[in-house]
Amino acid sequence: RNISGSAVTDLTGNANFPNNPSDQVFLGSFDGGSNQGDNYGSTIRGYLIPPTTGSYQFWIAGDNGGQLILGTTDAQVSTPVIASVATSGAYAWDQQSSQASALIPLTAGQVYYIEARHKESNYGDHLAVAWSGPGISRQVILGSYLAPYDQNYAPKPSGTFTPLVVPFQVKTTS
Repeated sequence: RNISGSAVTDLTGNANFPNNPSDQVFLGSFDGGSNQGDNYGSTIRGYLIPPTTGSYQFWIAGDNGGQLILGTTDAQVSTPVIASVATSGAYAWDQQSSQASALIPLTAGQVYYIEARHKESNYGDHLAVAWSGPGISRQVILGSYLAPYDQNYAPKPSGTFTPLVVPFQVKTTS
């Protein structure tokens, strides 16, 4: 909290990012909600487990700045930004071409690290991530396809892993 600016770099440049959040909240889907306050940054991160092998597309909507990162494995490493938004209406997925990712091939049951970063300045804030893929029309990613982030997590994509309900959102303090 208390981070000025509206760009994601205002969040990532803050001394408390990423390891000293002011609070952590578990979410039921990849939706950070709206009207949480002003001058804050948040990170929603966890693991994505696709149900079917195939090509998926992702979208990010947010006010103000937002970035979506998807790993090629479960490891939290320097992964590329696959979609970004300067500002959009709530659940308005098509206001900027940068909001949509390219088609990304994913393997059923494999665990992928996923993260959305968001920086809010003032007024109507929100952040959400949607996807579409084999048998899935565009929708906010449901908790049944996500597992909470844990630095000590050892995924078992062999079929013994059951996705938990939520990733968590981290709000950073200056």
